Amino acid sequence: STKRPLYIHHNIGNVALGPSGETMDINYDVTGYLEIFGTANLYPGAHAEIDIFAYPGKAEDAPGSTVNIYGCAPGNMLTVLKKGDIGGRIGLPPVVTIYGSRFQIGTDASFSPPVDQAINRKLNVLDEFEEVLFSLWIWSDVDIHLRAPGSKKEKERLEAELCISPTVIHRQRRYPVVFATIRLPEGITKDDVESDYRLMLYADESEGGIEANCQRIYQSRRRKTSRVKIFAFFNMARLLEGTADNCEEMQLQVCGRLKTGQEFYGSDTIRIINPRKRHWRSWISMRNKYRHR
Repeated sequence: STKRPLYIHHNIGNVALGPSGETMDINYDVTGYLEIFGTANLYPGAHAEIDIFAYPGKAEDAPGSTVNIYGCAPGNMLTVLKKGDIGGRIGLPPVVTIYGSRFQIGTDASFSPPVDQAINRKLNVLDEFEEVLFSLWIWSDVDIHLRAPGSKKEKERLEAELCISPTVIHRQRRYPVVFATIRLPEGITKDDVESDYRLMLYADESEGGIEANCQRIYQSRRRKTSRVKIFAFFNMARLLEGTADNCEEMQLQVCGRLKTGQEFYGSDTIRIINPRKRHWRSWISMRNKYRHR
């Protein structure tokens, strides 16, 4: 996997940081330390070259970091710090949860979850046939939660920026397609997007979704930031056939998926102009009809 730091703190070197309040999904190599102050979800392939640190909250009664481990690469070391272990952090301890069918601590016999206990040695995460899925060296005076995969919480959807064109649709003008541009949050790369999964368009008045006719994924760079944009086309006729004749405004939502299974979505609103009968035109046509008789 490609090595890349997720967040850089220039004062202390090449270190990956998860700021408080932010969520990271990690399934790649991290150069240097991985210091978690927010929420980190580790998946198969996640690896920190030096060490992984989970910290307590910075202020009194402030929550500590949250670490959910669904998989990782061999050789990871996890240090869980509590109040008093490091200066300036006097809040609540971190919450660390590791998911697996069965576990083995050191050379002890294997056991099934759930178990909450402090671990200060090697933890093997096993499958149901006692095969090692991944191992993790843990140093903690804080209880670690060991949970079965079925208790894994469904990840929240990521909110993205959506722009729909045209913004105003006239029913008499036959636009062939709806053009959507969805801009994903920072930290997501082009390789993170499930390219084989077609974007879906949903309207607030329609029951089903509309699959994109085609889509393209681009990694755009602007100044020092890099964001992923996805362009997609949807069938206009299918969108309008499920709307009421008196509908003048419609909220649309476009949804996609990352390779981790996490969904993302964006919302935008369009206007619909309905054709009106112009009585003066009918009167002129009738007058001309009978004038030439």
